[in-house]
Amino acid sequence: AKDLENAGAACIEVEVVPVRLAEHITRGTPLITMGMGCGTACDTQYLFSCDVLGTHTGHYPRHAKRYADFVTLEAELQEKRISAFRAFGRDVAEGSYPEARHQVDMD
Repeated sequence: AKDLENAGAACIEVEVVPVRLAEHITRGTPLITMGMGCGTACDTQYLFSCDVLGTHTGHYPRHAKRYADFVTLEAELQEKRISAFRAFGRDVAEGSYPEARHQVDMD
């Protein structure tokens, strides 16, 4: 932290560091400490968007918290995509698309 401070840094990332050490770093530097997984010891908190949004299945680190379930939403969206493209394909095959209102004419 001191080397970064002396090099002119404005902030430092403190990721998955024991809380007591994160407190020691935060108290010992004027740098802004950005913390993830080290309690409330740092000046700011951050999480990766994939953890906040719940965009994947499987392991989530213990410091991460899911605020949404995008896995389920993405699965629902994929079903809707497939359904829409199948309907489009059927309409084209049956000749019901395009209709006159879907085309451009000229005088």
